[in-house]
Amino acid sequence: ISFSVGIPQVNVTSLQVDPAAFTIGETVDISAEIQNTGDVMMSGVFVAEIHSSEDIIKSFRYPFENLSSGATTTFQGVWDSSSIVSNETYFLLGYVTYGGDASQPVQTPLTVEAKGVETPGFEFLVLFVALGISVRRFTKT
Repeated sequence: ISFSVGIPQVNVTSLQVDPAAFTIGETVDISAEIQNTGDVMMSGVFVAEIHSSEDIIKSFRYPFENLSSGATTTFQGVWDSSSIVSNETYFLLGYVTYGGDASQPVQTPLTVEAKGVETPGFEFLVLFVALGISVRRFTKT
């Protein structure tokens, strides 16, 4: 029989995406930091999940070993957002599993921007109005 004495605890201290707002099809960088806030060395898995309002879209798993008390470690990932749709809500959820336990989850919203639709600006409006006036002057009988 073996056991360890101490308080095991690992927490997510940072969970970020870059860019914070993106268009569908863009790659999104995911970064996270975890810290062993307990007083014993820990090993486990950091999990990052992309969620829609109903499903887990993508899951990333990053194992870590022998994280000393007070120490931190970081994780980096890349997500291809081409499989999502624009009329849905998404978020990134991160948590750590370790020694039969799990940290409190941390959530970061994902902002999907609509792809830009080119519309005529003020300059085109002035041009169209000017052309309309010119055409009327020359077609008047």
